[in-house]
Parts: sequence; structure tokens; C-alpha cells
Amino acid sequence: MSDRAFLSGPAPRWFNIPAHRPFVHDLAQGLVDALGGDDPQALSQAVVLTPTRRGARALADAFLAAAGGQAVLPPQIRPLGDLDAGESPFEPGDLAATLPAAISPLRRRLELTRLVKTHEGLLRRSLDATAALELADALGGFLDSLQIEEAAPADRLGDLVALELAEHWQVSRAFLETALAEWPTRLAALGLVDISERRVRLLRALADQWRARPPSGVLIAAGSTGTAPATADLLKVIAEAPRGAVVLPGLDQSLADTAWAEVDEQHPQGALRRLLDRHGLDRAQVQPWPVRGRRADEGRWR
Repeated sequence: MSDRAFLSGPAPRWFNIPAHRPFVHDLAQGLVDALGGDDPQALSQAVVLTPTRRGARALADAFLAAAGGQAVLPPQIRPLGDLDAGESPFEPGDLAATLPAAISPLRRRLELTRLVKTHEGLLRRSLDATAALELADALGGFLDSLQIEEAAPADRLGDLVALELAEHWQVSRAFLETALAEWPTRLAALGLVDISERRVRLLRALADQWRARPPSGVLIAAGSTGTAPATADLLKVIAEAPRGAVVLPGLDQSLADTAWAEVDEQHPQGALRRLLDRHGLDRAQVQPWPVRGRRADEGRWR
């Protein structure tokens, strides 16, 4: 498959840049090779989605290096994650307008601290300001994990505290159940939502939109392992787009099948295996990312 044809091959298109390769540099070089030919607008009209803003900045620098010092109009590079409050991933007007605004981090911290202090009796102790703030921060982190993983609170608390465990664990469960019930009510009264939940809703809405009306241009999602369900499902939509592709970071395709079968959640390849399993993909279906003049094993040290 030629450098120019790989994005128009049969869908879904899943690619991989091995861990021993410089990810952003190979990604940029591959796109410059494929799109930076006779049409100077082709590269600039592509959209590349990165996991974070930091990754987006690194990729922008890599495109300058890949152009060999010549003037180049890079693709539109947009982060999937670490967005500012109220910032939509890709469609600020259409998608964001239908959702409540996100609560600001400061107000959220103060509201959670108030909630903690109100229910300190469930913890059977009195909390000073410092302790209340610390517990509010911990509660906020727990809420974020539930929202990102789209898990119902009952899924997490059902088996959290068995009857035979110590009494202080029972106390913790009583507090969490109360907090998890009251926090959505408080947000609804404020007309706001948590930032994490808003991002999930935006990604779900974007996936629905692109599934119904797939973008016709080049669309690349690069560097994400799809640990959040909403992101994982969006990657599938991108891989199936007319000129879409997903570029995985460091999938170990040299790992023996017997060893791959033993990969679990704690394994370095665990997130990638979960992503492939979620979409019914075998490692053999993931192609090497094409970079002109470089072999797939170039730079491998082991």
C-alpha cells in the first residue's frame, strides 16, 4: 500500500507506531509523506486528534521538523482531553449548546467541601477546614473516575464494603452513598454539570454525529489508548470514517500469542488489549504506520 493510498484503504483502519520509534515524529512524517505533495492544502485540511494539549504542541513541532525547514501548513491538531471548562472538543456551537455549562473547579471544590461538612456526622467525627477540603478533593476524584468510566455509583459501592469488614469501612460507605446521591441534586439545582461528565457527553455526541454523517476529509486519532469508554467508542467511529484512521502508541505486535493471552489490566499492554477486545480486533488487523524510507524494526534495541 503506497503512502498516498493507505488512508483510502478498506475500513476500519488501525495503525501502530512501535514503542521504540519516536511517536510524534513518525506520525508527522507519515502524514507529510502522504498529504504534503502537489496539493499544499491537503495537509492543512486534515484533522489530527491527540490525547492532550501537550501532545498537540509536540506534534505541531514535529510537523516543522518533518517539512525539512520548508514552509508547511500543518493539520488542524485538536486535543481529546484536558479541555478547559466549557470547551467543546470539536464543535463549540452545535454540540456544546445543548449541554449545561460545566461547574468551575473552584466552585466545585467549595460546594463539595460544604457537602462534606454537612454530613460529617456520618463519619462520626468533626472535620476542621483542612480535613474537609482534603476529603472534598478525594470525593471529587472519585466522582471524576465514575464519570469518565461511565459507571453507576451502585456498581462501585455494591461490593465495596462486606459485612465482615471493619466498622470504619461501613461508615465510609454510608458517607459515600449519601454524597453520591446529593451531589447530582445540587448540580441540577445550580443548572451545571461536572467537567468530566460534560466531556463524556460531548464525546458521545460527537461520535453520534460522525457515525450519522462521517467526515469526508482526513481524520486521524493518534496516541490514545481509549481508556475511557467514550473515547474508545469514538476511536472506532474514526477508524471507520471514509478517510479516517487510528494510530496506536506502542502496541507490542511481536509479543507471542501465549504471552498476549496473559495480558491483564496491570500489564503495560493492558489498556491496548482492552481497546482491541472492545472492538473485536486482532493484533494482526493493526497495520504498521507507513513512514517512507524507514523499516518497522528500525531503532529496535532488543
